[in-house]
Amino acid sequence: HVASLPTNVGSVDLDPKVTLETELQSLNSTRSSNPGVNLGYIRITDKAGRFAAIDLRGSQTIGDVLDRINDPANGIYVEARLNEEGNGIEIVDKNHGATGKLEVIDIDSTSASDLGISGRTVDHNLVGRDVDPALTMNTAISALRDGGVPMGKVYVQSGAYSGEIDLSGAKTIGDIID
Repeated sequence: HVASLPTNVGSVDLDPKVTLETELQSLNSTRSSNPGVNLGYIRITDKAGRFAAIDLRGSQTIGDVLDRINDPANGIYVEARLNEEGNGIEIVDKNHGATGKLEVIDIDSTSASDLGISGRTVDHNLVGRDVDPALTMNTAISALRDGGVPMGKVYVQSGAYSGEIDLSGAKTIGDIID
């Protein structure tokens, strides 16, 4: 006799963290319309009053966006990085003692809003909102939930068909699907 195996019914939010490799098209997955990022120009004004229009068109990943914002040629003294929660971007103004406001706005698109960094603050940190990335074929297993999901052997049964699948070498969601 073979006993019935427990069945997973429903779904679990694997809540992937935002990494440098996170694809922009995967962001804002919980929005019913226009998921992803509408790329264009954003303007960042640092607390010392210097500002730059930054072209994000052509960016594919969060790493691309951070590189463009952090480019020294922009002439602003800010650093874009992943926030501590691992769910978005943080803009840090490095003008210590400056009394102005740190501001990030959209110019010709919704890039800043879609990236969760649109805003204005007197603080030196503008912590972006959760941009809720969806799973993609390139999502790393280590980015899932709180440090990843343990990979090993799973037993799959569908009607008369059944089998064991070894997922221990999987590094991405694509590896699991393959």
